[in-house]
Amino acid sequence: MKIAIVENEQADYQKLSDLINQYLSKETEGKNIPFSIDYYTNGYDFLESKDVYQVVFLDIEMPGINGMETAIKLRENNLDCLIVFVTNMSQYAIDGYKVNAIDFCLKPINYPDVKLVMDKIVKRLEVTQESYIVVKHEGDMLKIRQSDIETIEMDKHDAIIAYYKGDELKTVSFRSSMKEILNKVSDPYLIPASSGSLLNLVYLDSFNNANLIAKMKSGKTVFISRSHKRDFLIKLSEA
Repeated sequence: MKIAIVENEQADYQKLSDLINQYLSKETEGKNIPFSIDYYTNGYDFLESKDVYQVVFLDIEMPGINGMETAIKLRENNLDCLIVFVTNMSQYAIDGYKVNAIDFCLKPINYPDVKLVMDKIVKRLEVTQESYIVVKHEGDMLKIRQSDIETIEMDKHDAIIAYYKGDELKTVSFRSSMKEILNKVSDPYLIPASSGSLLNLVYLDSFNNANLIAKMKSGKTVFISRSHKRDFLIKLSEA
C-alpha cells in the first residue's frame, strides 16, 4: 500500500504518519500488508511526482494550491486513488463527493478517526484486488473488476453493465437474471437501487431524496424504488 500525505505542517504530518503506522501494525495483524508513506509539503510537488499512490491524505488548507484543487488535478489522470481530506473545517470536506473522496479526517487528528478511515481503505483495497464479475460476451470471457462498475441494469432477460476502463465508461450486455447478478456481486458499495438495477456508491454524484433520483458520476440517473429506499439510505450513511 503506497500512501502519500500532502500536508504543509510538519507536526500534523508526523502525527498522522504515526497513527497510520500504529493502525497498520496493530489492526491488520495476520494480513501482512506491506506499506510505505511519502511526505509532500505542497500540492505542486505531489502532482509533479512520478509515483503512483493507492491512498492520498490531502490537507485542504494549504498555501498556493489547496487540497481540493490538488484533488481535482489528480483526478484528471487517476480515477482509482483513494483520497482522504484532512481539515479543521468540516464544511470544506463536504465537497469531497466532487472528487469521489473516500472520507475525511478532522484536525486535531486522533486514533479513533484514523482507524475508521483506514478500515474503509483496507476494505476497499481488498475488494479492488479480489472482486470481479466474469461474463461471456461475443464468444469471449470478459473479466470486469466490481469496483469499476458504475451501474448494472436489467433489460428484459439481459443485464447491462456500465463500467470504467481508465477514464472511459464502457457498457456490456449479456444474458442473465438479477438473481444471478446478486449471487456474483460481493463489492459492498455495489448495492440494489430497485428490483432491476444496482448502483455503485463510489460513483454516486448526488441523491435527490424528494424524487428518489440518484445522479451518477457519468451523468446517468438511477431511480431508487421505495421498497429499496431504506436500505439504500442506510448503505449511503455507512459509505
